[in-house]
Amino acid sequence: MKRRILITGATSGIGLEVAKALVNEEVQLILGCRNLNKADEIWGQVRPIKGAKIEIFELDLSSFESIDKFALEVEKSVSGLDVLVNNAGLYMDQAKKTHEGFEMTIGVNHIGSHYLTHKMIPLLLKGESPQILNVCSKAAYYGKVVKRDDFFQNHPFGFKAYSTSKLLQLMATMELAKQLKPDGIAVNAIHPGGVNTNIFRGDTLIMKIVRKTNQKFTISAQEAAKSVLTFIQDEKKWKITGGFFEKDAVKINVNPKLIDPVSCEEWVKRTEEAILTKASPKKPKMFKLGERPEV
Repeated sequence: MKRRILITGATSGIGLEVAKALVNEEVQLILGCRNLNKADEIWGQVRPIKGAKIEIFELDLSSFESIDKFALEVEKSVSGLDVLVNNAGLYMDQAKKTHEGFEMTIGVNHIGSHYLTHKMIPLLLKGESPQILNVCSKAAYYGKVVKRDDFFQNHPFGFKAYSTSKLLQLMATMELAKQLKPDGIAVNAIHPGGVNTNIFRGDTLIMKIVRKTNQKFTISAQEAAKSVLTFIQDEKKWKITGGFFEKDAVKINVNPKLIDPVSCEEWVKRTEEAILTKASPKKPKMFKLGERPEV
């Protein structure tokens, strides 16, 4: 059976390069893209090998409504899912909120991706050697979580928000790896390296300088994509779970204080509580931490 692989943020950067590499294999690709016009322009010129299939659906991780619609499209398209690559992300230079009122960077990089992940778990439970791969960053080392009721809504933007979003993503990776291990779903975080992509959004002078400087000290998205592809293409990696990896699947030794199991569980619960207060009651609810949906 061909592997069914879902990739978010597949119109540029790492997501695009991972997807382009996989069209040369007999896989079914499901691509979540914020800009469908751009996606059609890019993927309309790609010719997958015989046996491969590409489907593109609109996905805006700053909107729960968009995530709900995307999840329904995916459910109609496949009966199961083998790989979920949470790649889409951003870095904001100005204060901005998601549709649900979360700080944009944390709302997209962590909360939106976490909500989508929960939506996809029922399909992953039906997959073959299912994997969740979170494209993370060592910027997580500089993140800081604070027990405050409005933490997700009123967090500073810029690097503080970006690093914190990646720390939260890393903590969620570790907690979900623990929770989903009995179900055979592997969950890992991947640091692809400093990458020259369009993640840095904004038109301020500071952001223009950051983008220009970034180009001098980064690797190409094509090179960075190899870190993700290793876990998709190498069957020996399919069962590995609960790790943070970089190039050539080298495991990163993270300061235990950053991924303390108690803190990881607490912040995943806080994330899910924040999601449940904003998710539409008309939509299927996420299952709670530790529970399993019927499949």
